[in-house]
Amino acid sequence: TTFQLLRIPQNSSLGCPGKDSLTLSIPAGAPLADFETEVIASCTEVKVQITNNSELSESYTWDFHQGTGDLTSTNPEVIYPYGDTIFISLIVSNPECSDTLDFKQAMGDLPSYFSINESNAFSPNGDGMNDCFSPALQDLPSPDDKNFLSCSSLSIFDRWGKKIWERVEQQDGCWNGKNESGEEMPDGTYIFLFEGQGKKLEGTVNLLR
Repeated sequence: TTFQLLRIPQNSSLGCPGKDSLTLSIPAGAPLADFETEVIASCTEVKVQITNNSELSESYTWDFHQGTGDLTSTNPEVIYPYGDTIFISLIVSNPECSDTLDFKQAMGDLPSYFSINESNAFSPNGDGMNDCFSPALQDLPSPDDKNFLSCSSLSIFDRWGKKIWERVEQQDGCWNGKNESGEEMPDGTYIFLFEGQGKKLEGTVNLLR
């Protein structure tokens, strides 16, 4: 495949217009570097999941710059600390030639990746769907939906104001409908207090089995 680029510069000092061109030849069968990224945040770091969509490549060379990940994986996961910049480079090659693609994105701080889960009901019936409650749950596949539990606090009270369950910055800080003794609580409306990422919430949640 051949491309011709035409450049028309400003008039010369003599008032004469000028132009030049550059011809690029891309051989048939040349590889194409291509990948997609998904950024998934947690309490301490950011994980970037990469989907490699490159074509006609026989080898891959990754460079994560300040990130850490498996350089030999076709679809790697890369970890970056907060305050850094996501910078990923991919070089693909085959006997014909090689191709390079760079991805660069400045990261925000932790609260910019956190969103409050506004669900006010859950059903702890063991079906793997909506089995526990926390405003810190994220709209992500398990286990990444629970990434912010360990930097959030949640207290649950019955309708008479008695505290029945509490977790402070722990991985299991998603209420499963039981009290601290492990006894299942009856269906009904409960009061919660939540604190995390600079947000304090008070509200109610409906337990439905």
